[in-house]
Amino acid sequence: MKKATICFLVRNGEVILAKKKSKVGAGFYNGYGGKVDGEETSRQCAIRETHEECSAQINPDKIELAASIDFYTGEKPQFSCDIFIANEWVGEPKGSDEMGVPERFNLSSLPYDQMLAGDQLWFKRIMDGERFKGVMRYSADFSKVESFETEPTVF
Repeated sequence: MKKATICFLVRNGEVILAKKKSKVGAGFYNGYGGKVDGEETSRQCAIRETHEECSAQINPDKIELAASIDFYTGEKPQFSCDIFIANEWVGEPKGSDEMGVPERFNLSSLPYDQMLAGDQLWFKRIMDGERFKGVMRYSADFSKVESFETEPTVF
């Protein structure tokens, strides 16, 4: 299964989200991330992808693995995604070829209706401090979540 990451920039009760411009999730708010390259770790990937997609430089000591979710369309594996939260970074996030203009949202009023259906099921849980491994099964076109199972874990 392909490895991927998502990283959310969180500070002072706010999270920075941007709308994806292409691929799965285009037009929906998300964090920053992408595919793990070669021998890099998922943590290294999250830091690299965040910098490439919004110019922010994450402090490697201030990024936490919050969840690991295997995504499927039906029974077909799509990717295994490690989801990180970064609390310290340098630079003001900017838009890029892959992601739209970053927007700040208070953690108590998030745009769930403008996020992928599956993200709505796990995002608040990780922002509330829950840590888990999960399996999410989408319909073939990623428009509907067919199932989502999690188990608590300590990373």
